[in-house]
Amino acid sequence: MRRNSFKKILILAVLGMTVLSKDLCTESLVLSTYYPVPYGVYATLITTAQTTLARNSGQVVIGNINNPRPNVLRIIDGNEAVGRVLVSDASGNTGWQVSPGFSQVQIYDASGSWAVPGGVNRVMVEVWGGGGGGASDSSDLPSHPGIPGDGCAGGGGGYGRGIFGVNSLGSPYSVVVGNGGAGGDCGATTNGGSGGSSSFGSLITASGGTGATPTASCVNGSGGSGPGTSGNVFGINGGVGLGSTGIMGMGGQGGNGGAGGNAANPVNKDGIRPGGGGGPMNYSCTTRAGDGAPGRVVIYW
Repeated sequence: MRRNSFKKILILAVLGMTVLSKDLCTESLVLSTYYPVPYGVYATLITTAQTTLARNSGQVVIGNINNPRPNVLRIIDGNEAVGRVLVSDASGNTGWQVSPGFSQVQIYDASGSWAVPGGVNRVMVEVWGGGGGGASDSSDLPSHPGIPGDGCAGGGGGYGRGIFGVNSLGSPYSVVVGNGGAGGDCGATTNGGSGGSSSFGSLITASGGTGATPTASCVNGSGGSGPGTSGNVFGINGGVGLGSTGIMGMGGQGGNGGAGGNAANPVNKDGIRPGGGGGPMNYSCTTRAGDGAPGRVVIYW
């Protein structure tokens, strides 16, 4: 009887120490592997202090446990998580945010404005300047039909791409799409028009290609410039126009954009959007030189 009483006293003492340690110490809960595997082992953590969960395999689940996929962390928060991802800040705190990728796009082929949708704080923007128009040279005169001459080609528009922070509470952003320059008439008197610049607010601009100049030596249009490449901004200059001897020659290609017009084919003499330069006059001098293609602005969010 004394031995049994001693055992009871010892058990009560151990239980008392366990309860006391629970009140005074930080708990560390380790879930071991059970054999045979039970139907389920569940642990409920209710705490107002910091709780650290560490795992080697399996799942750590906060919320609904009905998910058979292994090696995942699931944090369930009703519909708040739909279409969003957990993003950590500099302090290590996490919250549901819109995915850092871009899921929406809007293309502008004409000038306008863009209002920032609610919840959007970052955009990627591409801009192309308009292409310059082509021209003829002094040998392509109406009084000398069929005499091969050196037509002049327009330059391609510049290109720029950048990622910028935006504010949905601010004013809409102005979107400017540059026009293409008009091609010069047959003869040595009309320059090709220069392409217009394209821009998104004051954040990024790409200039248009210059038009060709119809002199005896033929001055091809130069390519428009993109923004300087630095940080989150990248730019490509438009291509220089390629003059023609007889029926050869093409307008400059738009930076990362459309091809220049072709002197060999009157149907394809205009530049291709976005930003292709106008093709030069061909030797027949039956129609004016190619027009530069308009630019474009594309917004991703």
